[in-house]
Amino acid sequence: MTNQAPPPGPPSEPSPPSPILARAIQIVGVLFAAFGGFLASVAPPDELKPALAFLTLGVLLLVSALARHAPPDKHKFLWLGAGTLTLVLFGGLGLAYQRSLLVRTFPFPRTTSTTSFVAGTELTADGRRYVAENPASSTTDMVLNFGGLDQRARVWTEASINRSRTVLLTLYLSLVVCVAATIFSFTEGLLQTPTAKP
Repeated sequence: MTNQAPPPGPPSEPSPPSPILARAIQIVGVLFAAFGGFLASVAPPDELKPALAFLTLGVLLLVSALARHAPPDKHKFLWLGAGTLTLVLFGGLGLAYQRSLLVRTFPFPRTTSTTSFVAGTELTADGRRYVAENPASSTTDMVLNFGGLDQRARVWTEASINRSRTVLLTLYLSLVVCVAATIFSFTEGLLQTPTAKP
C-alpha cells in the first residue's frame, strides 16, 4: 500500500510589517523632504555618488533595534540622550567637513564656477615646480595649465586624490547619518508613551 503525503495546510498569512521599519522609513522620508535642499547644497563634488538613503536607513534600524532591549520607562531618556549626542557630533563633523571642502576641492572650469571637483593634498614634482614658478596662480588655473580634469594626476599624486575622495565621502555620509539619527532620536524621545504603572 502506497503511503500518501498529507494534504498541504492552509497558506500562512504574511507577517505584518515591522513597526520599527515603518517608523524609520517615515523618519527618513521626512528628513530628506525637510533637509533635502541643505544636504544637496553641502554635498561632495558631482563625481562622488554615495548611496545615502540606504546607509541612513540601515543605521536608524540598528539604533532602534538596540534601544528596544532597554526597559520601556528608560526609552525616553535614552532617545533624548542619543539625540543630544548626535547633535553635538553633527556640529563637530560639520566644521571638519567644511574645512575639508576648502582644502580637498577646487572650482572648475573657472574660479567662479559653482561646480567643484576633488583635489589631492600632495603635489607631484611637476606640481611643486609649477607652484614655485607661479605662486599667485589659482588651483583652477594650475589644473587648466596641466590639461584639465583628466590630468589631475600630473598635479597631485593619485594616492592623495583617492584619499580626498574617501575623506569627503566619509564625512558627508557621517553628517547625513547624524542629522537622521538626531531627528529620529528626538522624535522617539519626545513622542514616547510612558508605561502605565499597576
